[in-house]
Amino acid sequence: MDSDLFDSIAASTSDLPERRLLAAVLFDAVLQLARRGSASAADAARWIRDRDDDDMPFSFNAVCEGLGLNPDYLARGLLAWNPETGENGTALPSRRALAAPRRHRVALPARPRRRRSDLAAG
Repeated sequence: MDSDLFDSIAASTSDLPERRLLAAVLFDAVLQLARRGSASAADAARWIRDRDDDDMPFSFNAVCEGLGLNPDYLARGLLAWNPETGENGTALPSRRALAAPRRHRVALPARPRRRRSDLAAG
């Protein structure tokens, strides 16, 4: 798998929560495919191959189309991909690396707490 694909999808989805959700669904399937021989890899491959649920919002076709990807081309590549050999030795990105950048929080100074003795007196 080309890691540039993951980078371009992650960059293009960072502003819209709906697209981030679609990307997360696709990335999870890729991560499951990396576990060749497992039940989760079989489920991911079945999800990619299944064309009966194309009208469902989270079908493989709907996810690809929502992300602007060609589903047939991506399906061929994913199903032929061997995670053990990788492409050029590249590893899969982690979920954390694919997550949208977090917005910084501004911390306000804490108000001083009132003591119980102050509350009882006042």
